[in-house]
Amino acid sequence: MPGLQEHYTTLFFMFLLLFLATILGNLLILLLAVLWGHYRTISIAGCFLQMYFIISFATVEIFLVAAMAYDRYVAVVKPLHYNTIISTRVCLRMMSTIWALGFLLPVVPGILAISMPYSTSNYVLHCFCDYPTAMSLPCADVTAQVNFALLIAMVVDWGPFIFVLFTYCRIIIAVMKMKSNESCKKAFYMCSSLIVLVVLYYVSSAVVYIGLRVDSISPIGRIFIGGLNYFLTPLTLCGTES
Repeated sequence: MPGLQEHYTTLFFMFLLLFLATILGNLLILLLAVLWGHYRTISIAGCFLQMYFIISFATVEIFLVAAMAYDRYVAVVKPLHYNTIISTRVCLRMMSTIWALGFLLPVVPGILAISMPYSTSNYVLHCFCDYPTAMSLPCADVTAQVNFALLIAMVVDWGPFIFVLFTYCRIIIAVMKMKSNESCKKAFYMCSSLIVLVVLYYVSSAVVYIGLRVDSISPIGRIFIGGLNYFLTPLTLCGTES
């Protein structure tokens, strides 16, 4: 970044310490609260609060992937107009819209879910409270609530996914029209990491939510499947960026 060339070493060590502190803090929480068997219970309110933030951040991530695809599309298809189309104002509008949608869309399904009657003792057969797990706990028929939430999830998941596919089809067509082999390689290199990330992200998400709906899967299997999407995608992103 302009004006920060002389401070690269200082910034590197500062962010490295923050990153290591974050990793260490999460490992300590995992070791003390999970692996040693502490805090095996959670209140209903706490379960739904956890569910809300998991859904919110997942929704934000889905829309961010679509925004990244649009950024690649403008950079490849309309490179001369990139600074005009992807301006600071446009970026701020996209980010604010994405975060607003991420925190507003789960509100109605969450309210419908928490309004159901629950018994005082329930087992959460998962490593965290997500929507399918929480909706298996009420002492009433939850068909209407589940179908409504599924409709919203389908729109949120498949809408950006179809947009991403359309965007990359346009990118591939534009790249194939390039006369310079160097330009083609540069364009494909810029987009290849995000393509791999998008494919594995949606595939792992589908495996998670399809697998958790199979009643014959053991609790250990549910924990493994539930962690698949939350470890595979960051690992893939790290590998593709390197």
